[in-house]
Amino acid sequence: VGPTGMALAADIQGEMLSAVRSRALEHGLTNVRIVKTNDREIPIPPGTCDFVLLAFMLHEIEHRASFLHRAARTLKPGGKLVAIEWDKVEGPIGPPQEERIAPEELLADALAAG
Repeated sequence: VGPTGMALAADIQGEMLSAVRSRALEHGLTNVRIVKTNDREIPIPPGTCDFVLLAFMLHEIEHRASFLHRAARTLKPGGKLVAIEWDKVEGPIGPPQEERIAPEELLADALAAG
């Protein structure tokens, strides 16, 4: 985000946010804001983000399309949302296969989210 940008680190788990806070302090980063969220509310004003990264968390959300819609609302016009998830194949790391999301499922959720 550069020296004048702001990074928002949002998570449901307080321990994950504590880890981000510690790492930001360790590296002298003063432009990281911590945001506690949940699967029903994203307390970030609409139209404020240039980029939203949802990394390996959508498989934990019950109503993915609704969550994706709320996440997309935080974007500025022309902003980008990127979702990274575990593919629905067995692997040595990550959640069990039955909790993973197939690419076509994620695409269907994104289309339903608008």
